[in-house]
Amino acid sequence: MRTVGIRLHRINGVGAPALDQASLAAAFENTDVRLTILAGSTLPADPALQPGFNYRNLVSAFRAEDSSSGHLVIGGIHPSRNLNIAGELADLESRGIAVVFAGSDYVTRHGRDGLLQTTAHELGHLLNLGHEHNGRDYDSIMDQARDRDQDPAICWRFARAEAEQAASTGSPSYWLEPSVPPSCHPFGRSARIRLAHLSDEKFLPWRTGFEPNYGGAEDRWSLSEALRVDLEARTFRRNGVLAFVVSYENRRQDLIAAPPELGPAFQTLIVQIRRPDGDVYQHRPRALNCSTGLEPLRPGGRLQWPFCTMRGPGGFALGQVGVYELVVIAPRLGAASAPVQFEVVEPSQAGPKAPPVPRALAGTPASARSEARLRREIASRLGRRDIDPLTRGYLALTQIGFETDPAKIVKLESQALAPTSPTEVRHAAALARFKRLAAAGRLGRRARNDLCRRHLQRPEDQALSTRLCEEPL
Repeated sequence: MRTVGIRLHRINGVGAPALDQASLAAAFENTDVRLTILAGSTLPADPALQPGFNYRNLVSAFRAEDSSSGHLVIGGIHPSRNLNIAGELADLESRGIAVVFAGSDYVTRHGRDGLLQTTAHELGHLLNLGHEHNGRDYDSIMDQARDRDQDPAICWRFARAEAEQAASTGSPSYWLEPSVPPSCHPFGRSARIRLAHLSDEKFLPWRTGFEPNYGGAEDRWSLSEALRVDLEARTFRRNGVLAFVVSYENRRQDLIAAPPELGPAFQTLIVQIRRPDGDVYQHRPRALNCSTGLEPLRPGGRLQWPFCTMRGPGGFALGQVGVYELVVIAPRLGAASAPVQFEVVEPSQAGPKAPPVPRALAGTPASARSEARLRREIASRLGRRDIDPLTRGYLALTQIGFETDPAKIVKLESQALAPTSPTEVRHAAALARFKRLAAAGRLGRRARNDLCRRHLQRPEDQALSTRLCEEPL
């Protein structure tokens, strides 16, 4: 049995149910993993309400202070203020920190059991487990929240019977009966098999990056005109930003069930890119969230999701000059887009004296440069007039996370909110301004209306505009 230490941290002022540590340990004991919960610290503020403090700061701090244990943070709500997100792996590059949001809809509805379920799920991600899929006789802890609706006691009986059936045929059961009956769902057999065969390097926290075992193998999709990709430019610069908007329209005559969030970060959208040399890869985002629940989409209703990235799983997303091909797949909607092509050129071909993206942002590990040097380099790039608009918006958004001067934060937000910025950058900057005004007690009706009127007037902004400017605080 392998042992994993998890240090438990709470945030000052965040109310949360008591975590059932006995059931949590028993659920992992079933997978032949001994989970040891260690005392952590009380953090001073919730990143959802403090513009100058975020989970990236915690990743750096915890990596330096204690990388012998994984870290679990019981937070309030997601920094995007999206109450659908119940938890996430805050550190995909080394799997050091998992966060559970006690103020999310899921935990609020399900109380102590919801906190337990979400915690076990996120710690599964921390140990390199991806989402499982339906198709079995029982729900598992690594199913997404929308797929866990069976009584856990019934699921444990089904899982036990499945293990006994495997053993009767001479196959390994990968089943260790827990000493205390857990009050959460069990891990599925595929998750138990994966944990049994992962090396320590890919299993223990603070080691390798997160490797989701999701390829859509149990989903079916076909080419559909209802799912489309609109590029925000036809030509992009090498080592620059790739930006596009994905949209889906319900062209049926009745309601359909659709995920509330479309995007690779929610594992509801697969982004596949063919490079000029013929190599095909699937983009892996730097943040992973859980898209909970399904929402009805009326006939003629549309979903839209903006996307931008600076790098992919093997280095630069746009590291080669030439023609690329992009396809997106929405497994839950059974749809794949028609491929779209775009060209990547050298910066010198895209405009005179076009500066490259800073290497510190485009591939060099953060540990290789100090934060102060990175800030100076970004500020230098932003001060040049010949930087392309897509990259300028992205760099301004990045710099907001480093900046503490209120006046400079306002200026950076304005740069990121510029109409020429990628849609996803504008949305993130709008959320940052919303949080900053809320923290300062200046988020009145007039301020919200001004934010939406000036920066969220496009069709792809409608969902965010409704959430920020029409829903009650």
